[in-house]
Amino acid sequence: MGCSFGTTGVRVAAWVSPEIVGMRDAAYDLNVTTDKVTGAADPLGHEYHIMYGLFLIPVLKNAGHATKMLEIGLGCAMNYGPGASALLWRKLLPNTELWEADIDQLCIKKHQISMLQQGIHRLVGNQKDPADLQRWIETSRGDFDAIIDDGSHFNADIMNTFDALWPHLKPGGTYFMEDLQVGRSVHYEDTKGDRVPSDVLQSWMEQLVMPDLLTPKGVFQPQVSLGQRANLSAWRSWNRTLANRQARQARERHPVPADVAFVFCQAESCAIGKKLRIPEFALPGATMPPSERAARHANRNPFYPRSPSRGNLRRTGSVRGPSPGRGRSAANTTGAADALPPKQAS
Repeated sequence: MGCSFGTTGVRVAAWVSPEIVGMRDAAYDLNVTTDKVTGAADPLGHEYHIMYGLFLIPVLKNAGHATKMLEIGLGCAMNYGPGASALLWRKLLPNTELWEADIDQLCIKKHQISMLQQGIHRLVGNQKDPADLQRWIETSRGDFDAIIDDGSHFNADIMNTFDALWPHLKPGGTYFMEDLQVGRSVHYEDTKGDRVPSDVLQSWMEQLVMPDLLTPKGVFQPQVSLGQRANLSAWRSWNRTLANRQARQARERHPVPADVAFVFCQAESCAIGKKLRIPEFALPGATMPPSERAARHANRNPFYPRSPSRGNLRRTGSVRGPSPGRGRSAANTTGAADALPPKQAS
């Protein structure tokens, strides 16, 4: 069922929030309108106000603490001139510490006074250069609540910039990638097919939707001992079809970072959310205890064999232990069923 926000009498999709419409309307109220919101009227425009209305505006407005944001790409090369999105962010997020980075030093210098008057901090450099990325981090001191990559749009730049800046995004923050639709064009594809952002993000989404429950998240381990395989038939299914083999190979090439909470994609762009904390078993060098691995696999994998009568794990060759009630006490039994963690008090 549709809902109405903004313009009176106009019905929009039920998922459209006031923040989504509010960002679009605020952009059109400015003297220069950023192409981030003009997709409905301009074939060259976008509708990024959807993801920003969901994951940026309401989050930073209601954070309850000082917030900080970095946008790569002031818009110096745009035909309508630089700063359209920066002014929009300043209007919508008046209390956020805002940093704008661009490669065009002359453009930044020309507009530095007006930027300072708006409380907008500037950074100059090329996101292709790791030294410039490091200098941006040092100058701004990192610790961002949100990062927007609207820079060069080259695949290598997008992924290398993510690698460099993701550690400097606060837990609970969101990283935005714009203009991903050009990722397979000859001009922007400079990774020889190894790191096309769309491929990477699609693999991350599958790993989040279908986590590998036999190994620590973010680490795909095809060589696992029989004792660790709670469900060998399910493990073998990874090689059963071409689609499964391709998905497994994508996981090996693009393991999802352990602190990624979600990947949201819309037309031409994606948002990557960061977890508030990383489970200890997913930290570098850590391993998930076999008991916890078996328990997680049993609790979350619908294909794991269970006893039809009691819902407990069916004992297999790799899960052994005497059964309660056959001359032994239940306290002496072993196996995956006993490895289930105790229920936490609510």
